[in-house]
Amino acid sequence: MEDIEKLKVTFYSEADDILNNLDGLLLNLEHDPGNRETIDAVFRNMHTLKGSSGIFEFHSIERLAHACEDLLDFMRTVLALSEAKKEDAGEISSEKMIDTLFVGLDQIKDMLSHIQAGQGTTGIAYEDTVKNIRALLPEKDHQEVASNSIRDSGLNKAFLRSIEKSHRDTIIEHLRSGKRVFQVSIALSKYCFYKGMDPLLLLKNLSAGGDILFIISSTEHLPSLDELNPFMLYLDDIWLILSTEQNCEFINDVCEFALAIGDITAHSITGDDVNAAIPANLPANLPANLIDADHIESTNRISREDDWGMEGNGINMPESAADSSGLKNIFFEFMEESNSYLAEIESSILLLEKKKDGLNIVNEIFRPFHTIKGNCGYLGFKEIGRVCHSIETLLDGVRNSTIPVNQNIIDILLETVDAVKRLRLSLPMSVKDRFGLTDAELSQYLQYDVIDARPLIQKIDTLLNLSSTIKDQKSPPRIGEILLATGDITEDQLNRALKLQERRLGEILVDEGIVPEDKVKTALEIQEYQKTNVKAPAGAIKVDTEKVDSLVNLVGELVITQTLIRENPSIAQFAGQGIQKDISHLGKITREIQDQVMSMRMLPLKQTFQKMMRVVRDVAKKAGKNVDLIISGEDTELDKTVIEEISDPLVHILRNAVDHGIESPEKRSQKGKPEKGGIYLSAFHRGGSIVIEIKDDGQGLCKEKILRKAVEKGLLEDAVEITDQQIYHLIFQAGFSTAEKVTDISGRGVGMDVVRRNIEKLRGRIDIQSKEGSGTSISITLPLTLAIIDGMVVQVGCEKYIIPTLSIEESYRPKHEEIITVQEKGEICNLRGSLLPLIRLSELYKIEPRYKKPSEALLVVVESDGMRASIMVDELVGQQQVVIKTLGDTFKNIKGIAGGTILGDGKVGLILDVRGLIESALF
Repeated sequence: MEDIEKLKVTFYSEADDILNNLDGLLLNLEHDPGNRETIDAVFRNMHTLKGSSGIFEFHSIERLAHACEDLLDFMRTVLALSEAKKEDAGEISSEKMIDTLFVGLDQIKDMLSHIQAGQGTTGIAYEDTVKNIRALLPEKDHQEVASNSIRDSGLNKAFLRSIEKSHRDTIIEHLRSGKRVFQVSIALSKYCFYKGMDPLLLLKNLSAGGDILFIISSTEHLPSLDELNPFMLYLDDIWLILSTEQNCEFINDVCEFALAIGDITAHSITGDDVNAAIPANLPANLPANLIDADHIESTNRISREDDWGMEGNGINMPESAADSSGLKNIFFEFMEESNSYLAEIESSILLLEKKKDGLNIVNEIFRPFHTIKGNCGYLGFKEIGRVCHSIETLLDGVRNSTIPVNQNIIDILLETVDAVKRLRLSLPMSVKDRFGLTDAELSQYLQYDVIDARPLIQKIDTLLNLSSTIKDQKSPPRIGEILLATGDITEDQLNRALKLQERRLGEILVDEGIVPEDKVKTALEIQEYQKTNVKAPAGAIKVDTEKVDSLVNLVGELVITQTLIRENPSIAQFAGQGIQKDISHLGKITREIQDQVMSMRMLPLKQTFQKMMRVVRDVAKKAGKNVDLIISGEDTELDKTVIEEISDPLVHILRNAVDHGIESPEKRSQKGKPEKGGIYLSAFHRGGSIVIEIKDDGQGLCKEKILRKAVEKGLLEDAVEITDQQIYHLIFQAGFSTAEKVTDISGRGVGMDVVRRNIEKLRGRIDIQSKEGSGTSISITLPLTLAIIDGMVVQVGCEKYIIPTLSIEESYRPKHEEIITVQEKGEICNLRGSLLPLIRLSELYKIEPRYKKPSEALLVVVESDGMRASIMVDELVGQQQVVIKTLGDTFKNIKGIAGGTILGDGKVGLILDVRGLIESALF
C-alpha cells in the first residue's frame, strides 16, 4: 500500500507537468489549428494522461481524457482529408473544438485537485463535458464511440445451467475468496481478422488479468479443412466465466478496440446466481461445443506461426477462399492505396532533400510506409513488409536524431520507394488463385521479374548497426570506425591505411582506391553530426521539495556557523598555525555548497508564463476582446518560493490589462490601432535582481480619474501635489477601483491590493509607467533568492547593519565643503558634481553615533533603479554572506529594513532596504 501511495505521488507530479504542457500546446494549436505536429503532441500527452489515470483507477479522468483523445484523433483525420472530402465531412469549427478541449482540460485539473485532496470526483459533472466532446464528432463516430463500452446484458440463466457442477464449485470458491466473477459474452464480426482483431489474443489478455474458469462456443459453422479460410472467424458467440480482482472497467479496457467490430457484454454474478442454476442439457439456442480454457495459450501460439500458409510473396489460401469477391476487392484496394502512398512518399523525400531538418516531413514519410507494412502483414506480402519494416526503423532513427539526414539517407529512401514499386509489380503467379484474379487482372502486376530485396535490406541494416554502435560512445566515432561499420572497408585495409598516417585517413583510402570519395564524404557528415547534434542526456532524479528546503536551511546554518568560527576570538590566537588558511578554505567550500544548493531551488519562469497565456486567452474571450500575449525571457530562473508567490500578482495584473487596459476592437479601430491588442510579458536580469515587466498597448492610466477617485475615498486632500508615480501607486490601495462597472473579471479593487502585498512579502517592488492613450508598463523587481545574500557589514554607534553588496557603488570620506544643507530637503553631498541625499542611520533609528560630522565618518554610495543616495556610517566592518531571516509581523513595517541575520559575533544585524531608504530621502 505504501508503494502504491508513492507511485501516486509520482503520478500527480507527472500529471501536473502534462497538464501544464497541454495548456501551452492548446494555445499554440489555437493560433495554428492546421499544425499536425502540435495536434500529435497534444494527442500524445492526452494519451499518456489517460493511460496513467487508468493504472490508478481514476476512471473519471481516464474517460474524459479518452473523449478528448477521440476529438484530437478526429481533428487529425480532418487535417489529412483533401479539400473535397473536408466539404463532405461537413462544417468543422476548429475554434469550437479547441474551446471544448480547454473545458475538458480544466475539468481534468479540477478532478486531479479533488483526488489529491482526498475528495474524489463525485461532485464534478464530467459526464456533460464528455457528451459535449462526443457531440462534436461525426454522427457515425459519435454513435460508435458512445457505445464504445461493454453493456450489461443481465444474467443468462441458461448459460449458467450449462456449466458442470465441478466448474460451478470452482466459481463459488473464487467468490468466497473475495474475487469478482463476471459472465462475459463476445460476438465478433466474421471479418474481424481483416480489421486487426484476433479473438484468441483478446481471450489471452482477459486471462492475463484474471482466470477464465469456463468458456463455451459453437463450432457448428466450422467448414471442412479444404474449405477453411484462415482469415475468417467461424465461431458464433463466445461465452465465458472470468474471475478477477479488478472491476468491470478492466474488461472494458481489454475489449475497447473489439467493441468497434462486435458486441461484448458482461454481468457480475453472485453465489446466489450460481446456486440457483440447476444443471441441465444445453438449450438449442446456446453454443453446443466446449472449448477448454487451458488450450487458449497453445492455440494462440499455433495461430502466431509465421509459416502458416505463407509462400513467397503471398498467402496460401484454400481455393474456395479465392472465389470471394471480398478478398479480390481487398487486393485491389491495397494496390491502389499503396500506389498513392508511394507517390506521397516520393514527394516528401524530395522536399526533405531540400530542407534536411524537417521533422514533420520525416513523419509524413514514416506514416505511409507504416501503413503499407501493416497491410502487407494482412495480405501476406512478406517481402514488401520486410522492406517497409527496415526503412521504418531507419526513419525512426532520423526522428530520434540518432541518424543524420544526408544525401546517403535520401538515396536509400528513394531506392526503397523504387524497390517497393517493383515488388508490387513482380507478384508471383500464385496470387491469381489466392485472390481469385483473372489473367487480365493479374497481367498488370507482372511487369517485372521477381526481384531480391535482400541487398537493400542489408544496406539499411548496416546503417542501423552503425547508428546503434556509435550512439553510446562518449566521443564521436572516427572515420575508420564508420567505414568499417558500413562495410566499405575491411579491417586489414584499415590497418594498412593507419600505417601511412602522415595524411588524413580519408585521403589515403581514396588515393589507394580502397573506397570511393563519396563514401568518405558521407562518413564525415555522420561524424560531424555526432559531434554537434548528439549529446549524452544529463542524468536527472526527482527529489522531494521538502528535502531541498531542508538542505537550504542546513546550508544557511552552515554559513552562520562558518562566520561564527571565523570571528571567534579564541581562533585568532592560532593565527600563526595555519588555521586561518583552513578557515578560508572552509569558507570557499561553504560558498560552493551554497551555490549548488541554491541552484537546485532555481526554476525557470516558463511554466508560470505559459499559465498566463491561458489567463489572457480566457479573459479576452469573456471580455469580447482580441488580445495577443507575447512572452520573452521565460527561461529566466528564480527561486522556487518566489515563483510560487508571483503567480497570483501576475494573474491580477494581466486580468486588469485585458479588462481595463486593452480597448474593444471597435474603439481600437477608431483610434487607428490594430484591432488585436498586444500585451508583452518579459523577464530579465537587472543587477542582482530579476525584473518581470508587463506592457500593454491599451488606453493607459487616466491620472485625473485616479486623483478624483482618491479624493472621493478620502485617500488624498484636494489640493495636494504628488508625483505621477505616487498617483499610479494609488491603484494598489485596498478597495480602490476606477472601474465604472463591476464585472466577474475585475472592478472591485481587490486584485491590485493582493499584488502589492505579495510583492512586499517577497521583498520586491513595483514601478508603473503609463501614457494615456498609448499603454501602461508595470515592472516587478524581485530578489533572485530569499535565503542568502552577499552584504557589507557597517557599524553605526554600537549597532551593525548589512547593506546588500549589489547596491553599493563606492564608499569615501567627504570633505567638509562637499556637504550642503537644503531647506526642507535636508543634507546633500556633492560627489563629483552629482548631488546625493545624505541618509543618517543614527537619526533614522535613534542611535548615538561615534561620528556626528560627515567629514569624520564614511559615506557609502548606494543605487537602486537609477536612484542614488549616500548612507553615513562610522565604520566598514567587512563583507560577508548573510542568511536572511524574517523579522515577523511586529517589525515588518520599519522603514528601510528588509530583514535580519545572525552575525559572526552571535548578535543580530539588520539588513537595509536600500530602495526604501532612498525613497524616504527623496520623497
